[in-house]
Parts: sequence; C-alpha cells; structure tokens
Amino acid sequence: MRKGSMLISIFSLLVAALPAQASEAPKYDSDPFGDFDVDALPLILEQRFVSKGASELGLLFQTSLIDRYSAHLGGLLDYTYFFTETVGLNVSGGYASGSLSGLVTGPEGVIGQAVTKCQQEPADCDLQPNLPDFKELTYVASVSAIWAPLYGKVNIVSELALNLQVYGIAGAGIHGLRKPVVNRDQASLEGFVVDYENLSPAPHATFGGGLKIYILDELALRAEARGLFYLDKFDFAPDDADPTETLYLTNYVMGQFGLSYRF
Repeated sequence: MRKGSMLISIFSLLVAALPAQASEAPKYDSDPFGDFDVDALPLILEQRFVSKGASELGLLFQTSLIDRYSAHLGGLLDYTYFFTETVGLNVSGGYASGSLSGLVTGPEGVIGQAVTKCQQEPADCDLQPNLPDFKELTYVASVSAIWAPLYGKVNIVSELALNLQVYGIAGAGIHGLRKPVVNRDQASLEGFVVDYENLSPAPHATFGGGLKIYILDELALRAEARGLFYLDKFDFAPDDADPTETLYLTNYVMGQFGLSYRF
C-alpha cells in the first residue's frame, strides 16, 4: 500500500506541473545561429582609415592616355589635406616629356609623306605640319578640390579586408607647352630632325577621378585619370586671303599611377 501511495503522489505532481510548463510560450530569437552578430565582425564595419584631418603625399608616374601626335611620359608630386571625412584640397605639380608618335613620323604619317615629297621635289621642301594641337605638354601645376564619398572594403578572407577609397577631383592651374619644329636633315636615317620651341604658359581646368587601395597603415596604391582642358588658337583656313585664328577648346587626358603616403 505504501509503495502504491508513493507512485500515486509522484504521478499527481507530474500532472500538476504539466499546465505550468505548457503556459510558458517559447522565446523568439531572430538570430538563433548568430549570423547577424555584427559585434563579431569589427573588421568589416570599422572604417580603418579616417580621412578627416589626414594629409597625404603622392608620387605618381604619368603617361598620356589619349595621344594625337605625341606620347607623354613623366611624373607628378601632389599633396592632399582632408578638411572633412569626404572633402579635401589637392595641390599638384609635375613634368612630362613628349615625343612624336610613329603615326606622325612613319612613312604613312604626315612627316613621313613630307620627307618622301622632299626627296622627289627638293626645291619645294617643307616638313613642318600645319595641324591643330601639334604641341606637347611640359610642366603642370594645379590646385583642386577632392571629393571622396565612397569608402569600402573587399573581404578577402575572414581576418583580412582590402580597404578602398574612390574619389573625384576638379580644379584649375597653369601648364607649359612646346611646339615641335621639324626640319630637313639628309644626314639622318629618318631624313628629318625635330627641335622644340617653348611657348607661353596657359591656364587650364582639370577634372578626373581615381582609386586608392590601402596596403599598409601609411601607404596606398593609387591610380587616377585627369583631363586637362584649355583654350587654344589655330587658323583652320590657312589658304584664305585674310588668315584668322579661331579660338577652340582642346585637352590632354593623363593617367597617373603610384603611391600615396599618409601622415
């Protein structure tokens, strides 16, 4: 009897406990596996390279991207200071050396054809091309505003993120120009020699954009393209009795690649 009473008591207690357990609703968990635990991903959310108050010094290789008659190679040094997280001031200066392209000097080019004509008609020999934009860029100095609205990361592996910054740039400055002067030279293999006449500096407007990839805390790879626009004059109707030079807008497009040091 005593054993039977004990079993009845235990059964009664279990039955009494069932309603209490059933009345407790399960707790809702929107992220049961921790997939959205952003606190565990500081590498992705943290902006490691803050722009506000930062200075950057850039050393860039420079080359012309769109060539008419001459290809340019040179270098550019610039300094950038960010007043806010996205807006800064850029001061740049550089030098490029131009050389006439093979499309001009080759046998089918303007100068190449003129050399052939000189060989056939020595009395009427003029190798100097009469073309608009037959000039080469030399030095460049600009002051520009820089706007860097986009900062992002590429997560390569779980503990390594590539920090990127995209920016635009616009400003104004001055640049130097020189004019190639082509003369007959029978002693040379090409049949001509090129001298240069330095021209007066000209004002320009510039704008472009670029990308920075931070590889160290203070060092970033950098690539950008800048257009340089200015007004020039040329006589588009040289055979007219009253020659008149016409004002027109022209440009150079330069690509720049190098390093930026942040301090």
